[in-house]
Amino acid sequence: MQKYAAVAEGLHRAWLEDKSEVCDQSIAAHLDKADYPAGHCHQNAKNYALRHPGATIVQGWLWVYGHAWVRHSVIRTAEGRLVDVTLGPGNPWIFVSHQMIAHLCDVGFSSMPVQIQNIDETTGPLQ
Repeated sequence: MQKYAAVAEGLHRAWLEDKSEVCDQSIAAHLDKADYPAGHCHQNAKNYALRHPGATIVQGWLWVYGHAWVRHSVIRTAEGRLVDVTLGPGNPWIFVSHQMIAHLCDVGFSSMPVQIQNIDETTGPLQ
């Protein structure tokens, strides 16, 4: 069993209980990708928040590859929309705020592994 099984279970449960969110990519479609390069989500979120009053950084977990959660940062706009400024438009990115599962973690968000396998690879978002 993986070291972070309780976290994986918490993420899966958050998705099952409809506590995940789908990122609104309408804003991201209009961003200059040179300002928000792939692979730098935490810095990209910080840069966006600095440039847009009222925007806040939301740290959490993005469902990817059909079987894993990846540590990721997105933006909550002043209007309340969740936006992924790094990945941009395309797939409906499913996201669970770290705040939902932080009580299951024995270390802070930045010390968590980059990727956590889902508890059951046969079920999960988008399947």
